[in-house]
Amino acid sequence: YTLSDEEKESVRQSYEAVCEHLASDAVVAAPCLDDPLAEFVLCTDASDVAVGGALLQWQHPSGKGPGPPPTATLRNLGSKDPIMETWRTDHGWELRIIGFYSKTLVESQRNYPAFDKEGGAALLCVRHWSDLISYHPTTLFTDSSVAAS
Repeated sequence: YTLSDEEKESVRQSYEAVCEHLASDAVVAAPCLDDPLAEFVLCTDASDVAVGGALLQWQHPSGKGPGPPPTATLRNLGSKDPIMETWRTDHGWELRIIGFYSKTLVESQRNYPAFDKEGGAALLCVRHWSDLISYHPTTLFTDSSVAAS
């Protein structure tokens, strides 16, 4: 199936609208470096042809959010979705996107085992955002059980 010129233009406009939305203030937030409880969350992944990740941060609208209650389980490691810390959402915290990063793998890197690609994704993302996450609490999530161990 070949797209008509009209369909190609529609696809191009849709693509540009998605890119513009992803870059808008509604989606991407400035990092909060003043609040020690504004923990970073780094989610990384790898495919056969690329590696990348997203840097997020727990931010409170007031700029300095309340801390966890004494009974809170930090990082909800036993829950279905460990990224969502219920004590934070219960107190008005929002998980905001700070940025995205990706790198296309060269031909030789495409032959790496999945473990190396997943580990490489984590390493490249940490290096990419090292200026932001250094000396700040950061949790890294990967879908690789081997790389996570």
